[in-house]
Amino acid sequence: MAVTRALESGENVVAAGSELRAGAQALRASTRIGAAEVAMLATVGCKDVPVTPRPRVAICATGEELVGLDEVPGPTQIRDSNSHTIAAQVLRAGGLPVRLPPARDAANSLAERLETAVVGADLIVFSGGVSMGKYDLVEDVFQKLGGKILIDGVAIRPGKPMVFGMIAGKPFFGLPGNPLSTLVTFELFARAALDRLAGADAPLRFHLAQLGAPHAQGELPLAFFMPARLTGAYAKPLRSQGSGDLATLCRADGFIVVEPGVTELPEGAIVSYMPR
Repeated sequence: MAVTRALESGENVVAAGSELRAGAQALRASTRIGAAEVAMLATVGCKDVPVTPRPRVAICATGEELVGLDEVPGPTQIRDSNSHTIAAQVLRAGGLPVRLPPARDAANSLAERLETAVVGADLIVFSGGVSMGKYDLVEDVFQKLGGKILIDGVAIRPGKPMVFGMIAGKPFFGLPGNPLSTLVTFELFARAALDRLAGADAPLRFHLAQLGAPHAQGELPLAFFMPARLTGAYAKPLRSQGSGDLATLCRADGFIVVEPGVTELPEGAIVSYMPR
């Protein structure tokens, strides 16, 4: 055996308590349980863990134009994608989605769906029917059933008409009906509420990136969430046809946030980036 260097006292020895001292808190309340947390709980012999139940989220898309996935849309119809989008986001956030049949743009249909949603749900999410059109009746029906609106519009695009309120002690989100608007407003607002209902912390998921190409736009008094794709440290804007462009959304892995009033950003500018 050849010894080629001197050894130091304590080398290759991890002292007891170096990772976690006796009596220290292994996991704090509001921690989401993942693989690493399961390993820690097993290590300290915690077999039965008190947790908050997964919140049940009632989901309803609204609109006369909506048909099911197995139907062929007519000239004035589209398939319901929003309720499936929201259900996928709820699952990813740790909730239990409960999809209701689409509601027609009629007070009786909306009231029926809302009354069903209130029973057994911890959070209610509707999409569509919250703008300023003749058939946007969600807010009116919501208030007639005893709901209280707390937020009526947010300073973002897409998603400006979003509504938030409380009904029967339960939070309600009325998300705009365009697919990008639905996805963005859920991630910004409804996901945080879902985390809180589950007893978890609810930080918004933003990080900094460098703009991968120059960007110019007209002046907006709103924060603009622009579909983009992240490559390394660079976020490259994607050309989009608007809030209904699902093809672009599928190519994007997040959104660049253009602050209100900004009309030009040079390549390499530091921007906020929200993963989708």
